[in-house]
Amino acid sequence: MLTDDKGTEYLSELLKGFKRYLLLHAEYAKLSVVAQLTKLLSVLILIIVLIIGGTVTLFYLSFSLVYMLEPLTGGRASAFAVVAGIWLLLVIIVVTFRNALIVKPIFRFLARHLLN
Repeated sequence: MLTDDKGTEYLSELLKGFKRYLLLHAEYAKLSVVAQLTKLLSVLILIIVLIIGGTVTLFYLSFSLVYMLEPLTGGRASAFAVVAGIWLLLVIIVVTFRNALIVKPIFRFLARHLLN
């Protein structure tokens, strides 16, 4: 009779420990997801800020280039056309090499941060 009580007591303690282990494991999984989401959101916010700042900077640099090219091209309209042609060429290059320039780096970044 005494051994049955001890056996059930040990079994009860084992089940309590196992339940605690499962709860801690679930809590760890939640914290891990929160950490990964925090990393992703911080990078996303940084990218958005850089894109906005870069766009504004490139806008002003384009106008500066137009005013620098104006005496060389003979007019402001032709300088704008040259700058537009440069931008069109850059867009064509980016679209042509989008896998190497955009898709693969994003995939590597997400794989590195989400699979760790």
